Amino acid sequence: MEVSQRYKISSENFADTYFSSVLEILQKEIVEKEQPSKLRMDDFYKHLFKKVADKIGFSESEIKYLHHPFHWTLFLGQPPFLGLIYSKVFGEGYLIKLKNGMPEKSKLISSVLEKHGKLLEARIENLGNQNHQ
Repeated sequence: MEVSQRYKISSENFADTYFSSVLEILQKEIVEKEQPSKLRMDDFYKHLFKKVADKIGFSESEIKYLHHPFHWTLFLGQPPFLGLIYSKVFGEGYLIKLKNGMPEKSKLISSVLEKHGKLLEARIENLGNQNHQ
């Protein structure tokens, strides 16, 4: 059975859309507001999943399923592009901060594809197979 056209996005195009959305959110919520430690991680992901889902045509839960390589690249890469600060307010979880200014999209894309490209391709293919059975 043929996979739906909506799941035929390349890992490169997905990564470009994902990181474009990340940079839009960081620009709006951190750089423009000049409040480097006021963006909550759960709010960041909530906005990010919706933004990427709207651009690509996947559901937010499908974006969440695909997000792990991007999280690893942003927070655990060498060097990490984003850092986490534990909130001083009980129950608020983590806040996001930029580690070294705004990252370059091309570096983010090459890093995620170099380290996790096969995983991302397999997960996109898996989504197509699950939704076309």
